[in-house]
Amino acid sequence: MFAQWIIDEQMTELASRLSQRGQTLELDIPIGVHPHGYDVWRNPEDYVSTVSIGAPPDDLTSQGQNWGSPRCTLTDAERTRTVSFARRCDSTCALRASYALTT
Repeated sequence: MFAQWIIDEQMTELASRLSQRGQTLELDIPIGVHPHGYDVWRNPEDYVSTVSIGAPPDDLTSQGQNWGSPRCTLTDAERTRTVSFARRCDSTCALRASYALTT
């Protein structure tokens, strides 16, 4: 938690300095969690461990991509949308989601 607090302080300061220069801080939204990581350990009911997320086939990867991250349940998706996204928006002005997910 201490490291997260320090990062939040630094991101808030950086966003403020950029804003003074007429710039914005833009971050990618992290997609997925490690299947044996803290999130899954702490809240296993929020994840479907028998299914992993990835990206659909495209010109570069005809088989698509399997990222090995467990799929979130609807409960977790609702919480993520209202809590995690709101937290990420505290110190940033723009977020970018660049992947379509498949299960």
